This record gives sequence, structure tokens and C-alpha cells, in this order.
Amino acid sequence: MVRRQILLSLAAIFAVIGAAGYWFYFSPPLSFPNNKQLISEINRLSPEAKVSTIQDSIEVDEKRVVVPFISKDDHYGASYWVWRFHKWQAVYIDTMGQPHVWKIDRKDPSSYYFVWNIHPRHQLKNIKFYYLRNRNYGVTDGKEFYKPGIQMEKNISLEGKTYGMLPLPEDWADSIKSIMKVDAAAQSDLFFQPADPVGMYFAWTPFGKNGKEKFTEEGTVSGNGYTNGTEDIEYIMVVSEEELR
Repeated sequence: MVRRQILLSLAAIFAVIGAAGYWFYFSPPLSFPNNKQLISEINRLSPEAKVSTIQDSIEVDEKRVVVPFISKDDHYGASYWVWRFHKWQAVYIDTMGQPHVWKIDRKDPSSYYFVWNIHPRHQLKNIKFYYLRNRNYGVTDGKEFYKPGIQMEKNISLEGKTYGMLPLPEDWADSIKSIMKVDAAAQSDLFFQPADPVGMYFAWTPFGKNGKEKFTEEGTVSGNGYTNGTEDIEYIMVVSEEELR
């Protein structure tokens, strides 16, 4: 009888621990913080941000939100939020506003998102995002190989709203997935596979109201950043159309 009672007690304890663990790690997100709470938390984590205005809260999915903002110093930036450990956490903050790519799952390109918040003073009409891969030729183990160059573009209008979020276009994601499979199959040393396909990268080009490229003396954007190191969020390089084939 005593043994049975002990077993029942242990089962009850494990059930409580399991329920508590599920609640802590897997329970649905609570309501997203209001603007006042967002400003307070961003400024606590990154005092140099000096956020004064929340422009929007853009839902990526149930557990991820992008929040563009304006600072007291008139910087335009964005904060990235994730529901983790039963609370909403700001995992990345930047006051620069230039495009970044959020790779939610680096191994799955369909989980990538472009995020931007361009200052209106730059008077940009649109920006173009590019998915690029350099041409490559070589010899490995006595076998010649050739990898053709890739260039895909996506035009984004900034008229009416200078911030936003864009999921990686489906055809881009399919292309990257195919390259990943080929690169993985060709990689003999599994311990040193590159994180991204060799020679592949994203870029962007800004265009003014007259439809021509526009690069300001300050590099179009400037500012600071904060990260807690848990998310894969990368700066996207600026390119001129002359650099493209």
C-alpha cells in the first residue's frame, strides 16, 4: 500500500511538473504589449534608442512581431519581438531603419523576412531587393564544375508608407532550397558545411522620386543597435545597379 501511495504521489508530482513546463514553454502567447509598454521596454534595453512613437505592430506569426518606431532624435528604426519563456521579449532593436533580413530558421528560406523603416527625409520612391549568387567555376577532385549566376529582384513602393515587412518571395525560397540541397550533397566534410549557399547574398538599392538611384552622403541611414543574440537578423548591403549584371 505504501509503495502504491508513493508511486501515485510521484505520478502526481511529474504531472504537475509537466503541466508547469508546458505552460511555461508552450502556452499560447498573451496579448502583445501596448505602445506605452513597448516604448518603456525598448528604452530600458537600449537607452540610446530614445523611442517616442510606435508606428505599428506587424505580426510575423503567432509568436513574432516587428515594431517600427521613431525616436526623440528623429531616427526611424525597428524592434523585433518573440514570445519566449512565457513572455514577450525584444530580441533585436535598431535605430538605423535600413533593410534587414530576419532568418527565423536559417535552414528554411521560406521563413525569411525582409524588414525596413526608411526615414521620409530621404524622399525615396521605392527600393529594390535582390537575391544574388555569383557565377563560379572551378575544379574539385579532378572534376570541373560551373555554377551560373543568379539575380532576382523585388520592387517595393515606399509611397504612402516607408516601413514594412516582406516574406521572401516563394520562387526565391525554392531556388535557395535547391541550391542548399546541391551544396549539401557535394559537401564531403559534413562538419564544415557553410551556413548559407556559397556566393549567395541579399542586397537592396534605393531610388528617389525621379526614379533614379539615390545614395545620400550619410549612407542613407545611420544609428545604433541592440541584440540579445538569440535571433538570426542580418544587415543587407546596399548595391548600385552598375554592380549588377
